[in-house]
Amino acid sequence: PWLMTAAEVGRFETALAASGAEFVAVDGNPVDAVWTDRPEPPKGRVSLFPESLAGESAEAKLVRLGEAIAKAGADAAVLTRPDSIAWAFNIRGYDVPHNPVVLAFAILPADGRPTLFVADEKLDDAVRAHLAPHVDVAAPTDLLGALDALGGRKARIRIDPTWTPEILVRRLEKAG
Repeated sequence: PWLMTAAEVGRFETALAASGAEFVAVDGNPVDAVWTDRPEPPKGRVSLFPESLAGESAEAKLVRLGEAIAKAGADAAVLTRPDSIAWAFNIRGYDVPHNPVVLAFAILPADGRPTLFVADEKLDDAVRAHLAPHVDVAAPTDLLGALDALGGRKARIRIDPTWTPEILVRRLEKAG
C-alpha cells in the first residue's frame, strides 16, 4: 500500500473484479523480506530556494493554498508529490538524481500551520530557521498518527489519488 497510489489500486481492483479475482493489500512488502542488502533511504540535504527565483515567499504560498483548500470545502490537504512540496515550501532537495526534490510529505490545513514530514537529518539550521515561523516540522514516522488525528476530528481531507499512496487513503478512511 505504500508503493501503489489510490488510483492504481482502483484500476487493479476494477480489472481483477471483472475476472472474479480480488486485489488484497499486504502489511509488508514481500520484496523487503528477501532484499537483505537494500540501500538506506536517501538522505540528501534540503536547501532553500530563494524567493527572488520562486517569485513568492513560502508563507504567502501556504496562505494562498490554505484559502484554496477552504474554498474547495476541505479542512486540509495531504501533499505527497515531492515537486509540490518543494514548490510550496520554497525548498529543494537531493534525494532523487537529476531532480531537485526532497522526499517528504505535508499536511496543509485550510487554517493554521502546515506540517512538513521530513527526516530531521536532512535539515540544517538555516532551513529550520526558514521554516520555523510558519511550518511545523515532524518526522515521517509521525505522518500516520497525524492522519489519525485528522480523522478523529472528522476533518474533510483533499488528496490527489494519482499520487497519494493507498495506505494513506486507507488510514484516513479508517480514522473517519
